[in-house]
Amino acid sequence: MRKTVLFVIVFLFSIFLAGCVAATSTQNFPPWTDLQAVLVWLSDLGAPFIIGMAVSYLAANAKWWVDLSGTIKFWIALIASVALSLLATYLLAIPDLIAFVQPYWSIAIKAVLAYLGTQVAYANILRSRYGVAFKAERKQSCC
Repeated sequence: MRKTVLFVIVFLFSIFLAGCVAATSTQNFPPWTDLQAVLVWLSDLGAPFIIGMAVSYLAANAKWWVDLSGTIKFWIALIASVALSLLATYLLAIPDLIAFVQPYWSIAIKAVLAYLGTQVAYANILRSRYGVAFKAERKQSCC
């Protein structure tokens, strides 16, 4: 039961992690398909980065977050950052779990990154106005 709960936590966290970091440069980040490297990164400096990304997302998209006082926001971010770092450190101490989860992690993170990559490519296509001239020409000839 304990391994199942940890597996679900790690799996859901992987999806969140991929979504937060896919649009950023990978120069200082671990190889995302290596669970152990990601956990080491999270136990060190990754947790404050991820929590910072989550707080930024909440600040831009959640009215309830904006309505909270600055002190509460500070403590939530601080506690979440420490908790995420401690969770990563705890998971690093269970090599059997890491070995068990690694193949699933790799598949899930690749799927999420592939999806996010296609969305970035699609947004770039829309920005380049690909096919606009053809659509305008077709619309004029139609009506």
